[in-house]
Amino acid sequence: MTHSASSGGRHTAGDFGEVRFEGVSKIYDKEGERLIALEGLDFLVQKGQTTVLMGPTGCGKTVLINLIAGYEEPTTGAVYLDGEPVREPGCDRLVVFQESALFPWMTVHANVTFGCQVQGMAETEIKEKAKIILKKVGLFDFRDKYPSQLSGGMQRRAELARALINDPKIMLMDEPFRGLDAMTRQLMQEFYVRLYEEEGHTNLFITHEIDEAIFLADRLAIMTFQPGKIKVEIEVDLPRPRSFKMMATPQFMKIRAQALDLLYEEASKALAAGRKSAFDLVGALATTKDSCQLPL
Repeated sequence: MTHSASSGGRHTAGDFGEVRFEGVSKIYDKEGERLIALEGLDFLVQKGQTTVLMGPTGCGKTVLINLIAGYEEPTTGAVYLDGEPVREPGCDRLVVFQESALFPWMTVHANVTFGCQVQGMAETEIKEKAKIILKKVGLFDFRDKYPSQLSGGMQRRAELARALINDPKIMLMDEPFRGLDAMTRQLMQEFYVRLYEEEGHTNLFITHEIDEAIFLADRLAIMTFQPGKIKVEIEVDLPRPRSFKMMATPQFMKIRAQALDLLYEEASKALAAGRKSAFDLVGALATTKDSCQLPL
């Protein structure tokens, strides 16, 4: 890790990372077919903010996260973390995926502390950090349980704890609440926004849910359908701390209407290109657009 942070108190903005994409393209050759996932991408993930990415399936959102995580390399251009080029994975960039990555044979405590064990951290430090983070996510009393004994929301919290215990410079969230039932998803949104407001981490968050995106974000980035670029960035100037009551405010609805128009344009392009996955999205966005009464 290239930074230090107190495990008990709120971090400062200096503890967290800024990610910059400069002229990044990512091209795949699959069975002789050339796929341009990202092209000439210039993008800044600002320090200490939650940036939310949205766009139709296939626009390169997950590719973008994989490049930051160091799982893949750009075809052209470069990705920088605090001015240093990203060349490989590191514990200063941690990903929470939509599929559970908890080890089913390990307890909650063992799962959460796995990364610390691998790094060779002292047992006394691991024990203290685990106690603090498990209490923060409300799992201290469940530390000896196994993943199969936890609800979906508790599993998500365990995965957040496993990332947070490593004091990452940036949290990379790839649709982490997808697949949860509606009530659990709403509870996780509220939990996550409170955690962010307390800790202030740099976050890059992918979602297909427009209300979730606006509720969580400081900045909303809409991506174009292939090749992937940033179409528009929208500042979400809603006050913090956030509450679900904000979803009924004129400002929330204004941002929502603007984002829906942009997403509908790109989803329609994906549908025209033969992406069957865009069919339901276009229909849902059209219905939601029609229900928006407030003008831009």
